[in-house]
Amino acid sequence: SSLNDVDWEITGTTQARISGTTVNVTRGSKLVNAVLHAYLGDYEKRSLVSIYPEIFNGTGTEADPYIIADFNDMKKLSDATNSQGMSFDGEYFKVTADIDMQNDATFPIISDASSCAFAGVFDGQGHSIKNWKFNNVNTDDLWSALFSFVAKDGVIKNLNIDKSCSLKFHRNAASLVSALMGTIDNCKNYAEVYTA
Repeated sequence: SSLNDVDWEITGTTQARISGTTVNVTRGSKLVNAVLHAYLGDYEKRSLVSIYPEIFNGTGTEADPYIIADFNDMKKLSDATNSQGMSFDGEYFKVTADIDMQNDATFPIISDASSCAFAGVFDGQGHSIKNWKFNNVNTDDLWSALFSFVAKDGVIKNLNIDKSCSLKFHRNAASLVSALMGTIDNCKNYAEVYTA
């Protein structure tokens, strides 16, 4: 038998359609999981298909990294790691300008759980995080940082935390990375950091 003898069906999303033996995918703004069913006679095989969102400019390769250009892009990265569980394993990011965090005290940290530790390569290109105000002193939250958890293949490099930032942590925290299993290279912190 050949692929042409197989009946195909996909369920769980309208972002994927089957044409013959080809699955055509439309990427949205959120991670979507679908199930691809292959039927051959009385046999059925199911495969999980994850359709990753199109969040940033760029394709995430080393030659064409995802672009982090502003505070909105930082919020998108935080949402992707925290709400959608995306680790960005083997994918690349490039910061193209200093990031003004706009004194937003509600900015959620990136990769806030070990289950979604950041596993990509984040290149700040010498740019700085500015005007980041963070204060969780009156909570029991641990592992706070710009990136809470960085996986063994994760890399944060060429990024600075500017002196305009105000960082107050409960404990087990740091300005850039709190729990590091990967690599930090050529990063500097100029902000005052207070821990309870």
